[in-house]
Amino acid sequence: MLTVLTEHIPLLLTDVGSLAEPLTIAPIGWKMERADEAELRRALLNILSHKEDIETIRNNRQAWEKVCAFYDWQNISRQTQELYANFV
Repeated sequence: MLTVLTEHIPLLLTDVGSLAEPLTIAPIGWKMERADEAELRRALLNILSHKEDIETIRNNRQAWEKVCAFYDWQNISRQTQELYANFV
């Protein structure tokens, strides 16, 4: 998922293992309610019936910048250092 983020490819995610977290940061894709075949089919048919949304999401520069900044390694490193500093 993190590799796809840098390519600005809209995502279809489930909340299994908090995979849908990027969607709470910015609207860069779709979230499936359940991780099963029927829900995947429903979600894909919905996306295919609204193809214009794919390009809208892909071209939402602000959303992608926000998500990429959240998952930026320098940001994660800083947060980790702050966490460690709070325990020392």
